[in-house]
Amino acid sequence: MSGDYLLKYTISSRRCKGNQDLDFTAFSHKSRLPHSTAGNEKTLMIIVENIISEKLDESVLAKDAVPLTWEGRRKCRQRLTTTEGREIGLALPTGTILHPGDVLYRNEQFEIVVEGLPEKVLVLRPQTRRAFGIACYQIGNLHRPIGFCGGAILIPYEPVLENQMDRLGFEYTIEELVFTHAAARCH
Repeated sequence: MSGDYLLKYTISSRRCKGNQDLDFTAFSHKSRLPHSTAGNEKTLMIIVENIISEKLDESVLAKDAVPLTWEGRRKCRQRLTTTEGREIGLALPTGTILHPGDVLYRNEQFEIVVEGLPEKVLVLRPQTRRAFGIACYQIGNLHRPIGFCGGAILIPYEPVLENQMDRLGFEYTIEELVFTHAAARCH
């Protein structure tokens, strides 16, 4: 069915005050999701429980995007709005990290894709292997995410990190880039 969405509610059994048992069962509900709320129509939220891994011919479907920063791509449970105004709810498995290009939803008409938003990033360009190793060690010792791009070390900007890089004597620049963790595609 064109324009239809599967909205899935999953509610588990719970125990309430007074030892009263409430059992809610999981059910599925199909409903048309209009692009606007006109009259009595209601816009339903698309619930995303898994990342779609099958690749399709990209020219066939219209694209809708969810622009997210690095921090936003680390949250596996959140409510978002796409660039076209569609509401989606992420209910991904714990520990899921989204990457630019991940497909969250697809039907016959369009697909929703994760888009990385540029953000402030510390960019270190060590000149020697030794300096590169020391920089990576210090960043890891601070338990901060690290990324690599063309021989440069990338770290999401934090004023505390900037002070630490100054204290350690590393040269850096602050740039607006899409940050992706170095281990993003290793799993």
